[in-house]
Amino acid sequence: MAEMELLMTVPEVAQKLNMSTKTVYRMAQEGDLPGVKIGSSWRFLPTQVAKWVKDKAHQPVEGVTDGA
Repeated sequence: MAEMELLMTVPEVAQKLNMSTKTVYRMAQEGDLPGVKIGSSWRFLPTQVAKWVKDKAHQPVEGVTDGA
């Protein structure tokens, strides 16, 4: 049986992403940040959070042009 990946808590995700816990809660509730609610607590898989960051880094920012 494969080992289960350790889940991260809201404060852990907030620290890793350098944002407030309030922002992490809001983004998770809105479905923007990948997470799962277990009971009344949000939990996050580190690999999914890392993929989310990587995907966001490759998206163009609205209203910003490349100067060409």
